[in-house]
Amino acid sequence: MRKRSWLSALVMLMALALVTAACGDDDEVAETTQAPATTAAPAETPAEEPAEEPAEEPAPAEEMGWEPSGDVTWIVPYNPGGGFDTYSRGLAQVLSEGGFLPDGVTVVVENITPIQQGVAAMFNGDPDGHTMGILPMPAAIAQELINPEISPWSTGEFTVLGSIEENAYVLYVAADGPYQSIDDLMGASGLNSLTVERGSSSSIANVVATGALGLDAQINFGAEGSEEAATALIRGDVDYIVYGTTDLVGFMDSGDLRALLFLGTEDQRPEALTWLADVPSIADVGYPEAAGSVTELRAVVMPPGLDDEVAEYWRDTLYEAMTSDDFAAWSDEAGRPIIPRDADSARGVMAAQVDTMRALDPALVGQLRSEGAAAAPGWEPSGDVTWIVPYNPGGGFDTYSRGLAQVLSEGGFLPDGVTVVVENITPIQQGVAAMFNGDPDGHTMGILPMPAAIAQELINPEISPWSTGEFTVLGSIEENAYVLYVAADGPYQSIDDLMGASGLNSLTVERGSSSSIANVVATGALGLDAQINFGAEGSEEAATALIRGDVDYIVYGTTDLVGFMDSGDLRALLFLGTEDQRPEALTWLADVPSIADVGYPEAAGSVTELRAVVMPPGLDDEVAEYWKRTLITAMMSDDFAAWSEEAGRPIIPRGSESAKNVMAAQVDTMKSLDPDLVAQLRSEG
Repeated sequence: MRKRSWLSALVMLMALALVTAACGDDDEVAETTQAPATTAAPAETPAEEPAEEPAEEPAPAEEMGWEPSGDVTWIVPYNPGGGFDTYSRGLAQVLSEGGFLPDGVTVVVENITPIQQGVAAMFNGDPDGHTMGILPMPAAIAQELINPEISPWSTGEFTVLGSIEENAYVLYVAADGPYQSIDDLMGASGLNSLTVERGSSSSIANVVATGALGLDAQINFGAEGSEEAATALIRGDVDYIVYGTTDLVGFMDSGDLRALLFLGTEDQRPEALTWLADVPSIADVGYPEAAGSVTELRAVVMPPGLDDEVAEYWRDTLYEAMTSDDFAAWSDEAGRPIIPRDADSARGVMAAQVDTMRALDPALVGQLRSEGAAAAPGWEPSGDVTWIVPYNPGGGFDTYSRGLAQVLSEGGFLPDGVTVVVENITPIQQGVAAMFNGDPDGHTMGILPMPAAIAQELINPEISPWSTGEFTVLGSIEENAYVLYVAADGPYQSIDDLMGASGLNSLTVERGSSSSIANVVATGALGLDAQINFGAEGSEEAATALIRGDVDYIVYGTTDLVGFMDSGDLRALLFLGTEDQRPEALTWLADVPSIADVGYPEAAGSVTELRAVVMPPGLDDEVAEYWKRTLITAMMSDDFAAWSEEAGRPIIPRGSESAKNVMAAQVDTMKSLDPDLVAQLRSEG
């Protein structure tokens, strides 16, 4: 079986580079370690001793990387004694005393309150590797969105090092109080609750839970921390509080509090907390949509603009310390569970939290605004909005665009009289350029095909006048792994049949589109003896050609040809994605072997189509925030879910931060493509 993998070629090139570098080092050592000339022997010499072997020259010392040169300040944006402070002091002690830092370097915890001042101090600190802090999420993004006038930071710009723990929330009551069940609490009126300052993670969780359960309650803000709120609850000053699973362990162990309702998802229920095992969840009592809607993340960050070498030092050091036996021992002794995440994983969770905050109901947001902060009406579109699709009508990008445009226009998400109008501009270069060069006034947007946009930019720069990284990313509608399809009544019943054939033909859309990239990569990885023909008008034309027998196979997304699969005209021969990209809703895909199953795991998921929604660069921040919030709200609405079900088009909504992360990974994939594959994707001429 032949195997020509572009990833294998890349590995060979890297290995060759390493061998070449090693040879160069050896030559240099040989030239600089030559023995000095011998002096004349004395007249009388002792008997000759056997010649000693020349001493081996020591290997060149490995160049030391960056290390901190003095004490490191760790900022906690809350008062001493609470969960964030306790975790910070525990990890600071392990870092300082566990041999993870150079001799004499200590991590010094500093509490800076209120939250706005603490987070701002982390953000505006000197990016020299000596200022770090524990960032409360989603509180940081909540403050940024809810109180921008007093929150001078951009959450997405922090240098993320990792996260220590994540904490779902619990609704607590006094153990000897009148509320023995959640039904007792929901049936009461005139309730009172207490939480910390507005916009903190705990206050967000309290407001969301109170709203979801429909409690008749007054939420009081301003507690100094979880201990003060718990004490007020035990005294009977308030009826319930909402804090994290690990925030009030001591009060639960002492029997002073009762956990009435778990607000997280089942996989967020810590097994170590045995008192939480039988507590009903918010899903159990009929509110599954609220489960896990706000989860506290204890992220560790440094200011933006950190040198790459400094950032790598801290990411590696922090994760090593968080996963060490020393920190595990601290966790056991302190009764504080830990869930260490590395930098990439923590960034992903933070991005999802940004999406959740942007989708919050405006009425809830109003409760979280600082008192006295004006809730200005803000920017809104003043006329129709043009939505650009860089493909012809009828394909997947066009279908998703028209569905979401209809929901935005008719679902009450936009001002009265404002409509989103879909415009198809082809070929892809002209369509994407029109999005990029549109007036950044909030009235031009479009669906950006990824990785096609970055492919065109890299492969055909002379006809692709845009920079993918400069688009204003609003979110993404769906992501689509690829499938290799054949005609249901054709000669290829298995991938072995296809790989054993010669003189094959395939058809795809224009060069540099997402589907053409997937086709070229799959054909190369599998070593198919095939001619790829470019220029199909869309997936339907390619499928029709396949059914007619004009070509032998095609490569399109899991959701692109659902109708042809349902009709029995096509057969899915090979799934090209990773297992977590296999949509459960597409039952016909369940038993299709993956490219990893047939011996090519390195190619699995190497190209995945993302349907991103963007606006031109240079958008005013207020305009961008309006559209980011509006788009994620519409994409997560019942209206769009109903459209998805009726159209048979699965949706995977992502907010702006999450979509930006996926796009960045796709840029990396495109930049690593084998040059021979890139050549096939260049426009002819």
